[in-house]
Amino acid sequence: MSILHSTTDPTLLNRLRQMLGSSERADIAVGYFFISGFDQVAAEFAKLKKVRVLVGRTDRQVLEEVARGLQQAPALKRRLDDEWTIRRRERSEVARQAVDHIAEGVAQLPQEQSTEAAVKQLRDLVADGLIEVRTYVRSPLHAKAYLCWYEEDHAEKGAAVVGSSNLTLAGFEGNTELNVRVTGDDEMDTLKDWFDNLWQDSVDIGEELVQELNRSWAIQQTPPYLVYLKALYELFHSDAGLAELATPVRDQQLANFQIDAVRQGLAMIEAHGGCYIGDVVGLGKTFVGAELLRQLSFTYPHDGPPVILCPAGLKPMWELFNERFGLGAAVVSHSMIAPAGTPEYVEELGRYIDADPPGRGIVLQDRFANRGPVLVDEAHNFRNVNQRSTGLQQYLDAGDHKVVLMSATPQNLGPMDIYRQLRLFLDDRNHGLPIEPVSLEAYFGLAQQWLDYERYNAEFWEHRRRPNETTAPKPSKEPSGPPVKVEGVLTHVFIRRRRHDIRDLYGESAEINGEPIQFPKPRLESISYRLDRVYARAGSFEDITTKLKEHKASRYQASEYLWPAAREKDRYAGLLRSSDRVAGLMKVLLLKRLESSVAAFRSTLESLMRSNRHFRQALEAGFVPVGSLATRLINGHEFDADEAFEILDQEDEQRASRDAAHPVEDFRVGDWIQDLDTDYDLLKSIRDRAQSVTPEDDDKLSALRRFLDRAEVSTSKVLIFSEAETTIDYLYEQLNPGGRNPEIERLTGSNRERAESIVGRFSPRSNLPPERRERLDEIRVLLATDVVSEGQNLQDCARVLNYDLHWNPVRLIQRFGRVDRIGTEHDVIHLQSMWPDFEVDQDLDLTNRLTRRIQLFHDLIGLDNRLLSESEQLNTEAMYRIYGDQQLPDSDDGFDDVSVHQRAVATLQRIREEQPELWDTIEGLPDGIRSALVARPSAHSQALGDGEPSEEMSTNEGSQPSLLSEEDLRSTHHSAFDEPVPGETLVLLAAGEIDSCYAVGEDLEPRPISPAQFIAHTECEEQTPAAPLPVGTNERVMAAFGRFSSEIGQRLGHSRRPRNTRARRFVSKQLNLLRLDARDTASDVRRIDELRQIFGGPLPARAEAAVSEVQAIQPQGQALLARLEAICESYRLSVGGDVVEVEPSRPEVIRTVCSDGLVD
Repeated sequence: MSILHSTTDPTLLNRLRQMLGSSERADIAVGYFFISGFDQVAAEFAKLKKVRVLVGRTDRQVLEEVARGLQQAPALKRRLDDEWTIRRRERSEVARQAVDHIAEGVAQLPQEQSTEAAVKQLRDLVADGLIEVRTYVRSPLHAKAYLCWYEEDHAEKGAAVVGSSNLTLAGFEGNTELNVRVTGDDEMDTLKDWFDNLWQDSVDIGEELVQELNRSWAIQQTPPYLVYLKALYELFHSDAGLAELATPVRDQQLANFQIDAVRQGLAMIEAHGGCYIGDVVGLGKTFVGAELLRQLSFTYPHDGPPVILCPAGLKPMWELFNERFGLGAAVVSHSMIAPAGTPEYVEELGRYIDADPPGRGIVLQDRFANRGPVLVDEAHNFRNVNQRSTGLQQYLDAGDHKVVLMSATPQNLGPMDIYRQLRLFLDDRNHGLPIEPVSLEAYFGLAQQWLDYERYNAEFWEHRRRPNETTAPKPSKEPSGPPVKVEGVLTHVFIRRRRHDIRDLYGESAEINGEPIQFPKPRLESISYRLDRVYARAGSFEDITTKLKEHKASRYQASEYLWPAAREKDRYAGLLRSSDRVAGLMKVLLLKRLESSVAAFRSTLESLMRSNRHFRQALEAGFVPVGSLATRLINGHEFDADEAFEILDQEDEQRASRDAAHPVEDFRVGDWIQDLDTDYDLLKSIRDRAQSVTPEDDDKLSALRRFLDRAEVSTSKVLIFSEAETTIDYLYEQLNPGGRNPEIERLTGSNRERAESIVGRFSPRSNLPPERRERLDEIRVLLATDVVSEGQNLQDCARVLNYDLHWNPVRLIQRFGRVDRIGTEHDVIHLQSMWPDFEVDQDLDLTNRLTRRIQLFHDLIGLDNRLLSESEQLNTEAMYRIYGDQQLPDSDDGFDDVSVHQRAVATLQRIREEQPELWDTIEGLPDGIRSALVARPSAHSQALGDGEPSEEMSTNEGSQPSLLSEEDLRSTHHSAFDEPVPGETLVLLAAGEIDSCYAVGEDLEPRPISPAQFIAHTECEEQTPAAPLPVGTNERVMAAFGRFSSEIGQRLGHSRRPRNTRARRFVSKQLNLLRLDARDTASDVRRIDELRQIFGGPLPARAEAAVSEVQAIQPQGQALLARLEAICESYRLSVGGDVVEVEPSRPEVIRTVCSDGLVD
């Protein structure tokens, strides 16, 4: 007898190879059989006449241990041979389970050439009958024996190895294994009897094993459609459940897809305390929100009636819905919300100053303390930190409110906009979301860094392609944290569908009360006018624009006049960040008003001149005035010209009382005053020249008149939008002098108190009951600013004209959504846009005209464009789409990924309900499957949004050609979250709750892509044929595997997500409420703060169970404090005490879920 293990000489593996090499047959009994072990002796097995392999039962724990041994050898920690006894089951079921476990072992193997060859060899040997495989079903097979039988003429019958080593790589190489070599005929006879008895009491699994091996990644190329469904299931199946309605839907006017949104929202509220309804305009968010509140009143009957918060202009509408759905809600306008009392932070001062007490307002906690769910319509108005948002946050923190947020445009500046809205109902850490970093603020901050880096990359490579036409971006480093996108949070709490999503997912089944829903087709047209003719009396248009370029906007460039020594002072950090933003906004406003109307241009010039003089007076008086405008701009607030200048004027009046000023000694005041005077003289000269322009000179106004006189327009309703209130007033005066024609009306911020009456007269069928429509002076032409583009239903109208040039598509889509709504009776919606032409452009095609307009923008704004919010920046792609292709532009709001998620969830729901056999197939698909398909433009990469091809092209001919040649596209550098391209392989990997997707090309450099991008580019039909796998598929998959392995170690090494989030959320809310009540008692505040810190961090498992009990009985006030302090005492929990020993996490198995090659 000789001892054998991994370090003896010879080693166990070498001795076994020697024995098999001298044998004719072999009988092997092991607990676990995996390809990793077979591969080590495959060559010897192939030479034998017969091999019988008897395997024991395996469970998932064993599979994970083996997989970890293959993937993370240094961290190998085996927990095998648990003392348990298997209950007797049907033998076929046990055999099926054994085959499945072996197949799972194959799925978790590294996708390498050697492994692939081993799987194929095993399949061939079993199929040919050279290897028989059976599973022992009575009890766990603890013994491991390798019986090698020599040929008949050998001196001995054979030899055996008996011990602890399974037929796995770890079994051969693990340093804790111990085996002995057995020889002698008597001993071999005894072992043979033992093996034969077990063999007789086992089940043959050879045929099933061959079938499973044939399905594995190593042998079969899976159809692309199944790879797509596999990815769908892996990424989204946990979200595919819909909550059951507590009561039948009350209003039969809800569409089936709206009811689905209600059910999905209820599930989100149950899991996370809130949801965000973000469907695009016109899909009926109001109906969804109202029905959600109604369902919540049945699901949580003791929570109290709801509160609805909405813009003032939507209050009448919500009061009607409140009555219609029987909600018993309090409807409060956003403008009435007041905080309990907080100071205001001034960015330029770098400190808080006492805020002026609100002249009016409601402290929600004082008025509605006992109410339940809170619905916030147009929730994007709370994306900034201000008194309104502070008042709402205080209210929500003080109670256990379910929250429904609604907005079609939740994002302006970037991810932090979303963060500040979601924090209305999500705790920063106790949110229960599978994200790393765990902190919501840190996660969204990292998403912002990656978004900025993506933009830098795009600008960098664009500059590389066109160095003479673009400016080099400032250098930027790749963020140090893992690549993340906001969809990692939004997919769990955000519902976002677009029109084409509804059409694609519901098709002809989209219906309201059994009636099919029809979406009207958009028809776009450009109405040309000569902008140079408008200003012809003022002189050369080129001369005007040249002077505008010379405008420094020095009034807003405070940081440019700081002495060098003062620039290092902390108090000026905010000033250095903000001054360029304000100056950029002023330059943009000048350019926009120049194009909007001569009246708006003159008004803006005069406002700038007035602000310039006020500021100069302050400098001469010995102080440098500052205010909150810059802070509000940095926080994402949007202003039109009138509002911005109104704020500046108010700040001029408040400076002395608010102590909002910098010491003049820190600035080069003399130079500053000189530049202010230069700016003033320049603005005055332009204003004086513009004064001579009359309405008779206005070619844009004349073009509008000709449009309104068209036969098909003169009798139809027309909604005319402008961004500038001054332009609307000017048009109203020219089209309806003295207001004598009741068919023409205006609606702006100045008369918003009349919004309900004006909207009712313009669109009575959509807003008024039949009895109120009688003897009504209907409005046919409504001139409006965007005060009516938020939430209003104007679908009696089917014609929208945008008087201003479109810089960004978001507002255009919002405006179009006022008339393009569910239930409209119109088959076609007309969308006209004014287009500025010049005499010098007459011989140019449309593409070159567009290029010249874009270049004018860059010439006048320059680098300031990068400092603007996204809604203020010029979107060139949208301009080409609107004016060139005559199509609605993409929504371009950053939520395409979320829409893809919604489509994926809906697809899974439909398959589960309508195709149960296919659902079973999806659930049974093994890991590791792969395929390839011919790449095609995905809906995601095309970003169709709500863009629709126009039925009829405008009289303007020509369209924008591709900006990049095919060769350019192929040579483009690709970075994180760039769209996948042909030639790349997409790989999906998972570990625990974390999934990651990568695109890998020939360079074997994996780059992260989003789950939505993976799904969008692998989406295909059932009949889609498989293309040959790209060369090097194994290497690509393993390259992605390697990157994920290194990243997952870091991500799982960070602070783990707190468990038991629902109970923690209850405790957190109650402690917040108690802290508000105790704010005047320092000891009570300190006591509560300690409990907040303790129960916001890691807790032992038994303490977690105790917290769940607290949530179940829901104690209030002092009873809650006593219960929590008892938990602290019982489990020795304290602030700053010993580190809580939580149950150590097991290393996560990394799974290669699937991969798909994109080929030309």
